[in-house]
Amino acid sequence: MAYVVIVSDENSTGTVVNQIHLSFDAPSISVEELIKARVEQELESHHSQEKATTSDITSRQLDKKNSRHIALGPFRENGFFIRVNGKAMDQLNEEIKLHPNTDIRFVQIR
Repeated sequence: MAYVVIVSDENSTGTVVNQIHLSFDAPSISVEELIKARVEQELESHHSQEKATTSDITSRQLDKKNSRHIALGPFRENGFFIRVNGKAMDQLNEEIKLHPNTDIRFVQIR
């Protein structure tokens, strides 16, 4: 069973500026898994808009690995925070229980 959630992006004034759908196989995930899935989805979306070539396939795998790692830095350094059902998540290993009405928000601080 897939667990699909809507993830909203908010700016520092609380305005929702973007929303995406993410799908997970498990009923709960960590904050780190959420961030990595988010990055992977954004990369896939970006790459699907480009023309695929053989050399792109290798660079896409490297982009995915590097981008997932790079995205964790701003979370650790308070560049953004994540709220799940109104609760601030401040540890990468915190568990998020998924259900259809889980409210996930990435809030930009800077």
